[in-house]
Amino acid sequence: MTINYNYERAKVFASKIIKSNSIIYSPAVGSIKINSKGFRHLIYKNEGHKRNKQNQIARFYLLKYLKPVLSKSWFYQEYLEEKNTVYWSFIAIIENKIRIKIILKKVGKGNIHFWSIIPIWRSKYYKNIKINIIHKGNPSQD
Repeated sequence: MTINYNYERAKVFASKIIKSNSIIYSPAVGSIKINSKGFRHLIYKNEGHKRNKQNQIARFYLLKYLKPVLSKSWFYQEYLEEKNTVYWSFIAIIENKIRIKIILKKVGKGNIHFWSIIPIWRSKYYKNIKINIIHKGNPSQD
């Protein structure tokens, strides 16, 4: 996915979405905190390793789908428990051509919070999307 948008403009756009949606309610998991943890994760893959700017910009602009997808989702598509951390993933097809994955995270007895949003693939037509193409990444880094 190649995006040619201004980085600073995209970052401000994302910051406004994060600030205006501090809590989103999802029928699937309840209240979800939207805070700087997820925003920081859109910039850094892990400590000290920044994502490239095109990747960040793509994720920043996808944040506009966060509330519409989560607030209408009655089911999550993936669930993972690792040590003291739980992840939930929601997969949605936007505008019949963009497939995204939203990842939520809960550490210990803390709150569920937004962790990441991933552009999985883009297709000109919905029928071109192959069911067996699944993001096989690491939810703690994606």
